[in-house]
Order: sequence, then C-alpha cells, then structure tokens
Amino acid sequence: MSENPKVLLIDDDLLPTQYYYYALRVKNFDVEHCLEADLARDKWKEFKPDLVVLDMMMPPGIRVEAQKTKEGLHSGLLLYEWLRRDFPLTPVVVLTHLLSAGALFPKDAHLRIVQKAHLPPTQLPVLAEEMLRKP
Repeated sequence: MSENPKVLLIDDDLLPTQYYYYALRVKNFDVEHCLEADLARDKWKEFKPDLVVLDMMMPPGIRVEAQKTKEGLHSGLLLYEWLRRDFPLTPVVVLTHLLSAGALFPKDAHLRIVQKAHLPPTQLPVLAEEMLRKP
C-alpha cells in the first residue's frame, strides 16, 4: 500500500460522488474518480487502487454491454466480476440503492455492500480504513 491509501471511485452520479471524493481527500486518501463503466477497467489498471468504491447501477457502455448488465442495473456487478478475476484481494465497497443487491454478489471477505442512504460521505473514510485493515 502507498503512503496514502489509493481509492478509486466508480460512479456516474457526479453530485454525491463529489461529497465522497472530498470526504476521502480530507482524510488523506489519494482519490481518482471514474464516471463510466467502460473507463473503469482501464483506470483500475493504471491507478492500482488499494480500495475501490463501486456504484451498482451505471449506464452500460460499449465494452460493458447493455444486455449483460440488464440495461445498466447490473453494471457494477459485471465490473466487480471482472475486477475480482485480476485483483482478488482488493477491497471493494459497492454503493447501491437496491435493497436486494447483496443476493447478487458472491460471498467475499473483501466486499462490503452498502445502501447509499445509509452511508453519509463522512462515514466513507471510516469504512475505507476498516476495509483496508482487514487481512
């Protein structure tokens, strides 16, 4: 891990993501933000984050095909599956409005699924630190 932990935010909803971004920056995290699923894979490889915060629902792109994501409802799930293949131990926080999102993801010690309504921006750095401490 780098001196300051690196967090990649993957979310197409700019306004709440700005609050998460600044809450992490204030607590000395290095943060990169990616607005779309297609660019997230490239950004992940380039930035090499210590933690990823991933939105569950994003518009599908060209590489993240619409039919495989249920028109974007599962874009986060598809990205998670891809990222897990290459980075099995990187902690991931999935943010969602879906109450049943937990049933879609496999059991994973390095995964937390959190409803956006229950995670004020000031709590994200606390959750990030907790996830980064896990063995």
